[in-house]
Amino acid sequence: MNSGEVAESAVTEEIELPKATPRPEKPEDDGAAAAEQAERPEAGQGKPRHEGQGGQGQGQRRNRNRNRRRQEEQVPEGELEVREGLLDILPEGYGFLRVTGYVSGEKDVYVSANQIRKFRLRKGDIVSGPIRPPRSKEKFPAVVRVAKVNGMEPDEAMNRPKFEKLTPLFPDERLRLEVEGRPNNIISRIIDLIAPIGKGQRGLIVSPPKAGKTTVLQEMAQSITTNNPECYLMVVLVDERPEEVTEMQRSVKGEVIYSTFDRPA
Repeated sequence: MNSGEVAESAVTEEIELPKATPRPEKPEDDGAAAAEQAERPEAGQGKPRHEGQGGQGQGQRRNRNRNRRRQEEQVPEGELEVREGLLDILPEGYGFLRVTGYVSGEKDVYVSANQIRKFRLRKGDIVSGPIRPPRSKEKFPAVVRVAKVNGMEPDEAMNRPKFEKLTPLFPDERLRLEVEGRPNNIISRIIDLIAPIGKGQRGLIVSPPKAGKTTVLQEMAQSITTNNPECYLMVVLVDERPEEVTEMQRSVKGEVIYSTFDRPA
């Protein structure tokens, strides 16, 4: 083999080698990727139509519920304030705990209708329980859980009879008004001798004006709280003078409910 044939064979090999090398199939890969992208649904296209409608409203409701749960989780029940008050049920079914006396005030607590139906609460019950602060667009705090009803457990209070269905009986337990060590307590001694009273007794004091009716009531109230500490004393004053109310509050160890003549009852 001469030098010309060697050069020709070398050129031939250099030309054939690139032809024998396999090339990447780029057009086929691009087509497969394009087909896969075409088959992949865009955001929101693969859902049924009925789920797409109102999705924004459902998301907002979920966010509100999530925010409420977060707010409740931030304040554990053990750290909530416990408040007690007189239950006042409105015609709409829900109610409020009257904390400042027996009239509405800024410290009232909201009680839902579901809680009233669940525990069979009645108007006038003394209810206590932990409360949560008011949420947005709410004016009053709300009861989280009913803990006590008139000093009883909620399950026990649910089975109590109604007052109007109780059987009336004559008084069988006497209330002694004379107090030992108080020789000047003549009024209580006279009542024990002439007109003794008992638990459940009704009485009427009849006298002309300025004869001392308020003094008699004060003596009776002081004697009951001293000799019978198990009794819960309530004194109701209607259309009284403001100074009479002040004197009664200072002399009686009990709850004084009043309405003066210069204010509506």
